[in-house]
Amino acid sequence: MNARNTLIALFTATTLTTGIALQPTQAQTVQQGQFPVQPLNSFTMPASAIGVWQGGIHSKGDDAVTSLRLQIKSSALGYQGTWQVLGENGVLQQGKLSGTQTGGKVTLKLEKFSGNTSLMLNGTIKGALMSGQVANSNFVFSLNKN
Repeated sequence: MNARNTLIALFTATTLTTGIALQPTQAQTVQQGQFPVQPLNSFTMPASAIGVWQGGIHSKGDDAVTSLRLQIKSSALGYQGTWQVLGENGVLQQGKLSGTQTGGKVTLKLEKFSGNTSLMLNGTIKGALMSGQVANSNFVFSLNKN
């Protein structure tokens, strides 16, 4: 009876370990210096549009760039501020702006950009870079936060 119990225990242990053992090709190995788990970046706050931004606006594929500066402040309705088109001797045009931000996406309205026409900028903010497209046109913009 003792040999029978030993045989049953050995058979049970062999069956269990065989069932949970992994083949070498199925096992995931962690190499020294590498981590299989990537840190989550979604817990960080997206960059804010508040501040002074300077860069350019131009037609896609064109190298003639119009220099643009935005000064954006917080308001109860989103963002308020001013825009300026800069030339060699200073400010060529200027006006007010308003906008909103959802996550890393930003929408800015440059009021009276060309006469009474407003310009709508739709873009994204990644760190100190804001870039995107001018609505209903083939113009793009790229601005750096100062």
